[in-house]
Amino acid sequence: MVAAPAIHVVHAAVPGRLRIRLDPARACQPGLSRALGSVTGISTVTVSSLTGSVLIHHDPSIPANRILEVVRRLTNHPERLPDPDVIAPAPAKSKPAADGDFAPHAMRWQDVVLRLETDAGKGLAVDEAQRRLEVHGRNRIGRTEARSQWAILAEQFTTLPIMLLGGSAVVSATTGGVADAAVTLAVAGTNALVGFATEGQAERTLRDFAAPSTHEAEVRRAGAVTPVSGDMIVPGDVLLLSPGQFIAADARVTDSRHLTVDEAPLTGESLPVMKSTEPLAEAGVPLADRLNMVFMGTTVSGGSGEAVVVATGDKTEIGRIQSLAGGAERPTTPVERELEVLGRRLVYLAGGVCAAMFGIGILRGYPRLVMLKNAIALAVAAVPEGLPTVATTTLALGLNEMKRKRALIRRLDAVESLGALQVVCFDKTGTLTQNSMMVEGVYVGLKRVSRPNGDGQVVVSRIEMLALLKTAVLCNEARAEPGANGTGTFTGSATEAALLSLAAELGVDVDALRARHPVLQTSYRDSMRRRMTTLHRNLEADSFLVAVKGSPDEVLSLCVSYHDGSAVVPLSEEMRQQILDLNAQMGTDGLRVLGFAMREFESEPNGDTETELVWLGLAGLADPIRDEAPDLMRRFHEAGIRTVMITGDQAATAVAVARDLKLVDGREPKVVTSAEIETASPEELATLVRDADVFARVSPAHKLKIVKALQRSGLVVGMTGDGINDGPALRAADIGIAMGANGSEIAKDMANVVLSDDHLSTLVDAIAQGRTIHANIRKALRFLLATNLSEILVTFGEALHGPNELETPLELLWINLVTDVLPALGLAMLPPDAGIMQQPPRPSNAALLSGRDFREIGVDGAIIGASTLAAHLYALGRYGPGPQTRAVTFSSIVLSQLAYAFTCRRDDGGHARAPALFGSSSLNLSVMAALGLHALPVFVPGVQRLLGISGLRTADLPVVALSALMPFAIRELTHPDRARGGNPRVNSIYGG
Repeated sequence: MVAAPAIHVVHAAVPGRLRIRLDPARACQPGLSRALGSVTGISTVTVSSLTGSVLIHHDPSIPANRILEVVRRLTNHPERLPDPDVIAPAPAKSKPAADGDFAPHAMRWQDVVLRLETDAGKGLAVDEAQRRLEVHGRNRIGRTEARSQWAILAEQFTTLPIMLLGGSAVVSATTGGVADAAVTLAVAGTNALVGFATEGQAERTLRDFAAPSTHEAEVRRAGAVTPVSGDMIVPGDVLLLSPGQFIAADARVTDSRHLTVDEAPLTGESLPVMKSTEPLAEAGVPLADRLNMVFMGTTVSGGSGEAVVVATGDKTEIGRIQSLAGGAERPTTPVERELEVLGRRLVYLAGGVCAAMFGIGILRGYPRLVMLKNAIALAVAAVPEGLPTVATTTLALGLNEMKRKRALIRRLDAVESLGALQVVCFDKTGTLTQNSMMVEGVYVGLKRVSRPNGDGQVVVSRIEMLALLKTAVLCNEARAEPGANGTGTFTGSATEAALLSLAAELGVDVDALRARHPVLQTSYRDSMRRRMTTLHRNLEADSFLVAVKGSPDEVLSLCVSYHDGSAVVPLSEEMRQQILDLNAQMGTDGLRVLGFAMREFESEPNGDTETELVWLGLAGLADPIRDEAPDLMRRFHEAGIRTVMITGDQAATAVAVARDLKLVDGREPKVVTSAEIETASPEELATLVRDADVFARVSPAHKLKIVKALQRSGLVVGMTGDGINDGPALRAADIGIAMGANGSEIAKDMANVVLSDDHLSTLVDAIAQGRTIHANIRKALRFLLATNLSEILVTFGEALHGPNELETPLELLWINLVTDVLPALGLAMLPPDAGIMQQPPRPSNAALLSGRDFREIGVDGAIIGASTLAAHLYALGRYGPGPQTRAVTFSSIVLSQLAYAFTCRRDDGGHARAPALFGSSSLNLSVMAALGLHALPVFVPGVQRLLGISGLRTADLPVVALSALMPFAIRELTHPDRARGGNPRVNSIYGG
């Protein structure tokens, strides 16, 4: 039996980096390095033949012991690769640690310091910090790679209509039609340049808008406090944390002096998190519960402390989220899918018709070269060359319109996709709420007090509230900003700042009150003591005062009496229970509840000051919802769009916010928690996301799961967010919408729509714009397909009737690219249909054009074609084959198509009677412009020679006019009004 090879772990402290030592012969055995490098999750392998040292760089989410297991297997059998699940990251619910086998939150901080080979008191030596910087690199998060200008340009040529144009140009050039090929390529190039200019500008704007910022941090190095740029931080550095400090790296807390951190950007938790130094019992606790860790991208909200850096750059939790986002692919947009399907149909149609015409011509004895040119002309007629130009221009105009409304959109197709949204998932903190705390309710004794201008009745006077307000101001470390007025801005803990703000609103002079009551002693809140107590001297009365605030049940247990607003009354057991019931009710309403108490002493107390306290009342705080949010929910519901809220907050808080938002109509919001998501099978998850209104206590990975599960249900999903933790879901959603003013850089990088002013009402405008664009593209497409079908029928009829009757390819290109494109653009720029936001969204599997649409297009194209062929036969009998006949045919089909544009004014295929028929200035102007261009081949000899026609004669004008107006008259007289066609309406997704 062969002994297992010895593997010595040299270094495993750095996340994603493992150095081991093997016997040199084992390390250098053929195939080991290659086999290791081919394993999923391992990026690079470096082997030293002299020492047997093996350096492995791997995915930081893979525990080091799993990598070691792979090495053990391969050193015995280097020709064998391990099963994929051998090194697959563990499920989130049992993930042992953030950094493989290094779980600093589950270790004593002293052991973490030893593991990182640093000194908590002195920090790293300067030269050691420099060495580690070279090893680990700068403390930067890799941003998603921006689309290059070349990539944006290349993408403009990958659409099927453009490729069809290119193929047509190649065939034209090879058969001698150089002028035809040049015109076709010029159109394709113009279309590409429009898309390139618009998308390129949008990409540059968004990249500049989300440009990363550099923060400075204070670290201890060589025993001295040194300010350094955040990107120079390395593992082992000791961070000094103070209020307002941006945390530059993931770090283990080594000293906490009532340190609180705002982790909302990372976890979605709206309340500040109190930090401690104690190790956690388990390594697999969720990120939001790692109370002894601080993370890059968060901010110190109160207190102070120190922490030793355990991860930098891409190894931080933000880096992991960025990596998760990078693996999430955004699906193709509805308009991309629909145009691709339509393009394939057009290819089959054009190919079949051309083959049929070529075969019939050969059977009739026509020369092969003549029939090949005829087939090319028919192909030109079959492909709607104006469609790419119309689609690109329409989307570009929509993008510019949304930019004017302060919605920055990265890609053209995202404009239309907004109109297809069926579900919008809202991140709560900072998106639906203001990401700040506010006092929402106060009880003095048992009497309810509303905020000024609130909905409830003020039943307690300001005088009766003074004792509670006084305690809230004194037992408080928040400070007024320099220059702030009586209702100004306060810094510090969001909770304490909210209390000061309320006191200032009610006329309390915060600075003067504190000056009259200087603080002598402070006992802070911690994990074991859920209250804060301050001792003050009353300079006016030469007495002393104890102020207490904290957990209501704990503060109440220290009280023997209560202040009812006018007098101090003994506290009975019945009264205690009533207060606890009020506390429970406020908690159910989603408020963070604080209790207040005080006691006055004639002389300075020597013993316990927290006895025989006087109960003052309760204050409930919450992160207030944005003023426009409830109305926004109503508008979404009217539009048939389902609204879902996703948050890192507790379920009770989330439900209370959902009620205030009116997230759902007429029923209680249904909540799903992270525990349910974690344990659900894919089938169970599909059921959960279909029925849920609120997802509570979720992680970034959970958000991604929710979005993907909704998409698997066949829904078009939008995701809004502003935090780091929203990045993966923003990337995966059909439409990712980020808050621009206060959103994180990662959120703006991942999103394809950024609301630069954070106004959610802009999102409704964007959806209306998207729906309008989709409806108008339908109208333009109906017009283009019907007119192109008429050209096919005319060309086919001419080819079968006799030789030398066919329109030239340049005539057909002129029709498709000049006189057809302008009316189509006019249709694409029509104003929104009435009530467009009172209709449900179209089904995600609905085709751009339905079977009914195609039947109507077939009938309309046949009528236009028949009318034109009638004029052609008239001219043929009068002039014979040649330029004069082609002139009559050319003018007849152009003018009949221009008249037909007005019948496409409505999207439902019904009547568009005056004044609605001619009520659009964009369509009127475009048709007039097309008429002006049509005058060129009618009156300019040079253009006539290029197209192969002659000028019209006076006797021909009545025939041309009758041929042009006949299709318009037939359609308007024979098409009855009916319900909307093309996209049959379905029940609203929201409650439908």
